[in-house]
Amino acid sequence: MKNALILHGTDFDKEKKQHFNNWFPWLKKKLEELGYKVWLPTGKILEFSSRI
Repeated sequence: MKNALILHGTDFDKEKKQHFNNWFPWLKKKLEELGYKVWLPTGKILEFSSRI
C-alpha cells in the first residue's frame, strides 16, 4: 500500500477534529481512491511542529 502524509494547514476545527474550508479533505479522498493510506494530522501536531 502507498502512503501519503498531508502536513501544514489552517482552518482546523478542534471540536470537530477535522479540516475545513481548504483542499485537504478533497486531496485525502482522491488519494484514498487511488489506493493510498492517507494521514492528515490534527492541529495539535501542527502546533507542536511549528515550534521546532
